[in-house]
Amino acid sequence: HLYALYHEVTCALDRFRATLWTRLPDALEEMVATIDGFEGRLKRVPKSVRSYEAFTSMKKAVEEFVATLPILRLLLHPGMRSRHWTMLMNATGKHFNMAPSSFRLANIMAADLLSKQEDVHEITTAAQSELQLEARFTLILEEWPDCVFVFSDFKDRGPVLLGQRTTGAMMERRDEAQMAIINMLNSRHIGPFREEVQSIWSKLAAASDILELWIGVQALWLHLEVVFSGEGLAKQMPQEALHFQAIDRGWMSLMAKARDARRVLQFCHANENLRNVLAHMQEQLETSSRTLADYLDLKRAAFPRFFLCLLYTSDAADDSL
Repeated sequence: HLYALYHEVTCALDRFRATLWTRLPDALEEMVATIDGFEGRLKRVPKSVRSYEAFTSMKKAVEEFVATLPILRLLLHPGMRSRHWTMLMNATGKHFNMAPSSFRLANIMAADLLSKQEDVHEITTAAQSELQLEARFTLILEEWPDCVFVFSDFKDRGPVLLGQRTTGAMMERRDEAQMAIINMLNSRHIGPFREEVQSIWSKLAAASDILELWIGVQALWLHLEVVFSGEGLAKQMPQEALHFQAIDRGWMSLMAKARDARRVLQFCHANENLRNVLAHMQEQLETSSRTLADYLDLKRAAFPRFFLCLLYTSDAADDSL
């Protein structure tokens, strides 16, 4: 019976080693069940024959296979990429032909993985962590490139405003994405994705700055548009009204281009001069706002009752925001 068991164990292990790596996930549980059965039968072998070489050799072979099973499960993790297999080859000093038609369990078993368990655990841990990072990064990549502007109508001038709620929600998601990217960049397993993650980080950061500037410019434009669209102050401050008309044309042109582009990151990233355009527009609007404030201060000092009328006009402009 001992030699019959020896033959059965030897044949089973040879069959296992011949298994293609691509088929191992489906075959592994059957292997485990078979090995469990062998372990039980080995325990029932009479003590009188346990000193025989047939027993000791097959017992050692079964024990080594059992000890290798957890390593095999780690290596079967979907996070294992070609770079991890290269690391494993370097750690074991064995070269594997990874062709699906020829890479077999025997190639792995010949690498003496039991003596390299620490290396295997380090490599497979990196593979699993990198897969998680890749999944999180993929979610960001899927969301942001297709993120689009949402516009709001203003009076009879059409969709010339960035939607406040949608833009605010977009900026909140941007903050969450940036925090996620910061955490990724701080991971010691970010290496394979660092360049790509830093690229999207740069694009998000640039778009973030531009959107915040844009919203600020929009608030200034709204206030002055209401003020100078009426006849009162426009007639009293003709030079400033003309100045605002030039700014207004720039604003309308910018919003038309944004509507045509639609995608936020693409528009913000492709227009290298966009930040400068908005910054210049902000400067011009702030200058007009200060000029308006100075004019109203003068009128208030000279004509308090007249100032109340102007103040009402200004309040109406603020209410429209």
